[in-house]
Amino acid sequence: MSNVTLLSRVVAGFAALALMVGCGSSAPPAISVAVTPATATMVAGATQTFTATVSNDSASAGVTWLASVGSITAAGVYTAPARVPTTAATITATSISDTTQSATATVTFTPIAVSITTTPVAMVAGATQTFAATVTGDTALNAGVTWTASVGTFTGAVYTAPTPVAVASATITATSKTDTTQKATASVTLTPVAVSV
Repeated sequence: MSNVTLLSRVVAGFAALALMVGCGSSAPPAISVAVTPATATMVAGATQTFTATVSNDSASAGVTWLASVGSITAAGVYTAPARVPTTAATITATSISDTTQSATATVTFTPIAVSITTTPVAMVAGATQTFAATVTGDTALNAGVTWTASVGTFTGAVYTAPTPVAVASATITATSKTDTTQKATASVTLTPVAVSV
């Protein structure tokens, strides 16, 4: 066998071996993460379960969860905060096998709002009036309001005008128990009791 023939066979053998090695070392498919639902609208204190799907994870290691606002369990159960400090939260699921791979969902909050539905009447010293308030965005906790007055007193939702009347009006305030930064006010006109001589 000539040296040329031998050299040709050696080169061909190395080429075949390189081809076999190259075919056997192709990179596995990249891990990817998806979160459902991708969006949710929630009120204060409400809960929502999120699900993460991880593709191409041979270890089936799952994900870790993170919430920018509120809290989320290892099972993906998210709880909105009672006092909503922002209009939205970002939920992130990160692959445990490849922490460079993650997916997000967006939660939009419905803010708490308070309004007083009772129309105040002019009141004399010692008179009473029952007030009512509507609170929106608090359907999960439904905590209601606390009532206060600049003058006079409240027993539950019943206001009693002061005795004697020393000022021309009283400010009535209804404050959300769930989020005490949210409140509404109304003004009551106070009339001194007329004294005949």
